Amino acid sequence: MDYIDKYCVVTESSSQDNIFARTHTSIYSFIKHNDWFDGRIIILVSEGDNLKENQKSILDQLYTDIHIIEVVNTDLIELKTKISLKKIDKTEILNFFYVYSLKIRCKGLLYFSRNVVFSRSASIFLANKGSSFANVSGTLPDGGGSAINTSVFYIAGESLGRKLYERTLKYLVESSSIFSQNTKSSSLIMSLNDLNIEIHRLPMICAVNANCFKIGNTGNL
Repeated sequence: MDYIDKYCVVTESSSQDNIFARTHTSIYSFIKHNDWFDGRIIILVSEGDNLKENQKSILDQLYTDIHIIEVVNTDLIELKTKISLKKIDKTEILNFFYVYSLKIRCKGLLYFSRNVVFSRSASIFLANKGSSFANVSGTLPDGGGSAINTSVFYIAGESLGRKLYERTLKYLVESSSIFSQNTKSSSLIMSLNDLNIEIHRLPMICAVNANCFKIGNTGNL
């Protein structure tokens, strides 16, 4: 997966209407507040759970360069096994697709969760080399604290690739609790530090957690 000449925005989705609605709202808010962006939007879905044709048509109305990637069952298999042992809904794996995004090679990658809604431009994330994250504070990514928030981040193109992906996945799998925000944060921090990738911590001034809002199946707030 190489898009070396393009900036890429990456998020995740599912054919389930409630999940797709959040993805649609998140992408819509990004496009609305980031008219500078002319790269590719990549949506990660689980193998066998690709979007429906009508859902793809809805996305086509938002942006012309959207690419859907099915994350095959052999990818992130260790995480999927841990999730299945906990008897948690299989869509929980979507919350770990940020790890998969790390091996997408491009000019620069901005990942955001389907639960993020943008209120202004995200260009602040692209201002630094290495990586840029929002600090974590409470339930909203509003700055403060010492951990990084894995719900929205930017990594420059030269830092992306299989090494970063494999190290982050390894740290996650070896952790005792893969579901905590602290584990997700520390796994990525350790991987970035191992590879000498600079980390910039930013106040989260351009987005909020969409869980604060009621979003219908059409994607409307």
